[in-house]
Amino acid sequence: MMRAGALRTPAQVAQGLRTWLHDMGSAWPPAFDAHTAAFCRHRVSALADEAVLQAKLEGDLGTSSTRSWRPLGHVLAVVTEQDHLGVVAAMVAAALTGNRLTLKARHHLKVLHQLRDALGWTEAQCRIADWDSEGQDDEALLRDVQGVLMAGGESLIRHYRRVARPGVRLIEYGPRSSAALVPCWPTDPHEQSALVSALVHDTVLFGQAVCSSPQWVLVPDKAVAQALLQALQARLDDLPPLGERER
Repeated sequence: MMRAGALRTPAQVAQGLRTWLHDMGSAWPPAFDAHTAAFCRHRVSALADEAVLQAKLEGDLGTSSTRSWRPLGHVLAVVTEQDHLGVVAAMVAAALTGNRLTLKARHHLKVLHQLRDALGWTEAQCRIADWDSEGQDDEALLRDVQGVLMAGGESLIRHYRRVARPGVRLIEYGPRSSAALVPCWPTDPHEQSALVSALVHDTVLFGQAVCSSPQWVLVPDKAVAQALLQALQARLDDLPPLGERER
């Protein structure tokens, strides 16, 4: 059986994140495009702040004098590796709450092991399991597990609802729809260009494989919709086409 999780203070977790970012240098997971890698690094850098982590902890769980929660124990986290920030957040949450963790991973093992080391975890406290979901042994995977954190599609959630034994807490983050809002069309051409660039940037991050990619663009009227469509068509015509696999 895995030993108890190692509770970390916000200061310790923040220092671990800063160490991890420093040690990685530019070696962010190679599967990511440059824009997604830069976005991830920026968000993790913002998270690597004791005050930010303390405020998040108190906002979610209350202050040290009012908290009534206790760790689940051993948590299995099943988060798509396309959502690299979600994977990092799962590790940070486990460290701040003192839960043991098994994390399913495959493509980013090296950087996740580096983060585990930076947080001062042992293999017994945080196991990063290298396997895909084809033919997995559910009984072995869920042995000694008190909770399953899952973020993904409906089939993933249905699977763990079916195989988890009674008493295992399921923490589900299912499919979501995201939207972008364009409240008006600017008159300045530079502002128009910046708006289109921001919309394209936010839409294509993470290869459109996570729920934060806008699936809807909300506009106030037909005139703004037409102006935005024309600007997007012009911008997309200037971009190189995707390869067959990416399409």
